[in-house]
Amino acid sequence: MRFNAIYWSVEEKEEKVLEWNEHIEWAHKERENYKQQIKIAYKDIQNFGINNLVCPGKPNSLDITIHISWDYAQQIQLPHLSQQEGDMYFKSLYKVHLFGICDDAFPRQVNYLIKESELVGKGADTVISLVHNYFELHGLGEKRLVIHADYCSGQNKNNAIITYLAWRVLTGLYDKITYCFMVAGHTKFSPDGFFGLIKLLLRKSEVDNLDYLIKVVQNSTPGGYNIAQTVFDKQNQVVHFYEWTDWLKQQFITIPNILTPLF
Repeated sequence: MRFNAIYWSVEEKEEKVLEWNEHIEWAHKERENYKQQIKIAYKDIQNFGINNLVCPGKPNSLDITIHISWDYAQQIQLPHLSQQEGDMYFKSLYKVHLFGICDDAFPRQVNYLIKESELVGKGADTVISLVHNYFELHGLGEKRLVIHADYCSGQNKNNAIITYLAWRVLTGLYDKITYCFMVAGHTKFSPDGFFGLIKLLLRKSEVDNLDYLIKVVQNSTPGGYNIAQTVFDKQNQVVHFYEWTDWLKQQFITIPNILTPLF
């Protein structure tokens, strides 16, 4: 019904069936690759010893592979009352945006809580700024990194993100970075699971402001696997947002032969 298949000819139906089967097989292969990369990272961490890992670590100092995945969650509106009946009391709620970066091998997830007055957009510059902050504050110093992200072209699948990761390799912060995308329509992965744990506790919690929301994130898992990270730590700004796109292009002007396809 969605594609008006009743009006297709027999040949068109056969072509579509083959196309959809290829799509499902492609999604299955990507999911298997996703699981395999997590297993490799988990094995490296276990061999090295979790107790020997220091966060943040010196970049490119540990001969291990780390796997991370990131995604945006649906924004959270405050105040949140478990018995609230819609817009009866608040016509305009205060929005808090949630961006999670999951270290799948531990597993643990750093959840960036960004108030609507602090967010500068959801484009590539914001994603790079949050990822850059994650590497500085929560990185372990691994030599090899594997990343999975969804297929959103405005946030993940664009030249700015790829150029930023290439810059980290060229400047010696990593030996190798592998950047992968989940197949469109099959993008449920680790960050969604951690977001779900936060939403489960949020539904039965009374949250009046950001401080209460931080407690909900931290208490959403018994082992503290959900970590809350705010833009400001009391009076000091911990997370900074930069305009990366133009800056990265300037960095690669002197080596156009290496990264020409990115622009």
